[in-house]
Amino acid sequence: MVELVPHGCNLDPVTQSKIYRGIQFQYDFYTQHLGYQFSKNLVVRIRIFKDADAYRAFIDANYPHIPKTWIGVYLSGVNEILVSQEKDEDAFYKNIFHETSHLLLTDKVKNCPNWLNEGLAEYFEFMDVDGEEVSINPQAIKDNRIKNWLHNHRLPDLLSSISMTNKEWNFNDNVSESDEPRTLGWSVAYFLMSNTKGRECIKDLLTFLSKNTHDTYASIKALNEHYPGGSKKLVEDWQKWIPEVHTRHAYLFSTPTEQTQTAQISN
Repeated sequence: MVELVPHGCNLDPVTQSKIYRGIQFQYDFYTQHLGYQFSKNLVVRIRIFKDADAYRAFIDANYPHIPKTWIGVYLSGVNEILVSQEKDEDAFYKNIFHETSHLLLTDKVKNCPNWLNEGLAEYFEFMDVDGEEVSINPQAIKDNRIKNWLHNHRLPDLLSSISMTNKEWNFNDNVSESDEPRTLGWSVAYFLMSNTKGRECIKDLLTFLSKNTHDTYASIKALNEHYPGGSKKLVEDWQKWIPEVHTRHAYLFSTPTEQTQTAQISN
């Protein structure tokens, strides 16, 4: 079930259809490729504010701890997404698709390691749902940054990033001037999504993590167990992949289900 809750804005049929299409694709991807079995009562609830000021006023009044720089957020405590209807239409959809990945992922994997949680969200953020295919494009800025790091022998230690607790990862994310944690997360996610072996690895990772939510070293243990050759082989394969030209990932899109087509819209 998708619930769109507009606050002072109107969502035309084209906008609603594109939102449904993107959410349906992510739902199908998680079930078909990543082995998810979602809760029967799963609801993707999205509060959409007319502009950034209205969004910020709601955040300040109800969730003052949320950083003012965040332009969209998934609130796990109430299981809903907050975004504003950006003048930049592309940014509006990116926010929704990014936060939807967080909501869907959390349905099964509680306390998911942030390198993977944000990596997958960054992956689905660049989704294009127009046309018969759904395509996911590489993030050129992050891709070029990774390539430059590798070329200049300044590539960060991937296993150190993967081994961080979420608290450590968040701290590094807040202080990094080069967007290092998210760049690494996106790059590894795009690398793994580039072939069947990688997608199967993510599927096995999520299954492992769902059963080991309080294990600080769950990520490394899962990679050693489920990536062919272990975590060190992952780093080796990823570094060989970085210099390649990375093209968009294209997927066939199935017709949205009646459940996902249904939206409860209220002010």
